[in-house]
Amino acid sequence: MGNKLFRQNVTMHVLAILLAIALWSYVKTADFSARTETSVNWDSVPLEIRDIPAGLRLTNELPQTVNVLLRGSASVLEQVLKENVLAYVSLSDASEGVGQYVVKVIHPQGLNATPTPGRIEVRLERELTADFDLQLQGLKTGDQSEHFSATATPAFVKVTGLRSSFERVWQAQVIVNVASIKQSSTLQLPVKLLDVKGNEVTGLLIEPGVVEVDVVRSPGKLLPVVADLQGQLPNGHSLESSYVEPESVYVYAPAEILATLEQIYTEPISLGEFTEDASLSVKLSLPNEAVASSREDVQVKLKVSK
Repeated sequence: MGNKLFRQNVTMHVLAILLAIALWSYVKTADFSARTETSVNWDSVPLEIRDIPAGLRLTNELPQTVNVLLRGSASVLEQVLKENVLAYVSLSDASEGVGQYVVKVIHPQGLNATPTPGRIEVRLERELTADFDLQLQGLKTGDQSEHFSATATPAFVKVTGLRSSFERVWQAQVIVNVASIKQSSTLQLPVKLLDVKGNEVTGLLIEPGVVEVDVVRSPGKLLPVVADLQGQLPNGHSLESSYVEPESVYVYAPAEILATLEQIYTEPISLGEFTEDASLSVKLSLPNEAVASSREDVQVKLKVSK
């Protein structure tokens, strides 16, 4: 019986030694990298800006990429391509002004990601829009022998831009260079935006940016002004004199109309209501298509006596 126990013990010892050798061999040759924690640091990972609220615009320059540190199982990291990692910032809850927003990373499950920088500064500004009536400039000249009038089509433009620039706009303007215009013509002219000091405001969208301007050139003629006095003064009163100021005005009209004019009248003045001296502002009675220089009314002074 003793020999039997001895043989069993020897067998157990041999099996134990063989098992130990097998385990040692496995440890020496097995790949434990699948269970080893490691990390990889990637630079220049693309950064996207998402969910910008309607009506807001980015006004500062943002980084195009960030650095990303990935930590996790080596076996998982070995399967990850840099092209499959993306960083982004969501502005869904953003408002106008300056704010710091968290950089998030899209990556495979089972890994931890740390972006650098972890936050970025974002400036958002409200975009505004409105219509502005066009102002035509440059039509007046020092030469009273001619007159220019103009009409723009369309008569207004739509202006769109960021609040900081938009709120500076005072006027939408088109400049007509009449010095180069020898006859009535139609021009294509650009629109400019000016602030209250006359400085140009740029960086805004103008629709349309070029407008059609019809320019009419009319010859001028210096004509005496005659007060059109009608009726009689009340009984017992007499008109000693009447005086018009200015005594003459330049009138501008197509040449065929201008050739028929030798003087220009005021609108009718009824004398029946005057019992004393009076000074009146009276409009000129102009033919169709005619305009007067700088004014369309004159002062008529009546000297009345009993």
